Amino acid sequence: MAGGLREQLIAAGLAPSSGAEPTDPQPADAPAPAGSGSAPGASAPLHIPARVDVRFSKRAGQGRRATRIRGLAEAPEAWLKELCAALGVGGRLDGDELVLQGNQIGRVVRFFEAKGVRRIVR
Repeated sequence: MAGGLREQLIAAGLAPSSGAEPTDPQPADAPAPAGSGSAPGASAPLHIPARVDVRFSKRAGQGRRATRIRGLAEAPEAWLKELCAALGVGGRLDGDELVLQGNQIGRVVRFFEAKGVRRIVR
């Protein structure tokens, strides 16, 4: 077999022919192409509701505590993801409600106040 692995890669066009390292086709500081969406890890701005209802519930006899949030009709999955990440708790969607594990009322109220929600009903 003639030539090494490097020569075979160069012949296939998978490696540069000079001794230089392969370069990125687009520099890291270049702006993203139009229509490519947002940056990785960044979420689109969420619609801020005028009112959010925050309730605490406990199942009788089981001791399971949960915080239930209503009023997030637009993009509830995105709100759930952001809340769970910000508070460090588990959560799920239950119909039109977001359900977070444990008694998180104070933390949820502070979260929504920071987001600019005007009316938070407990």
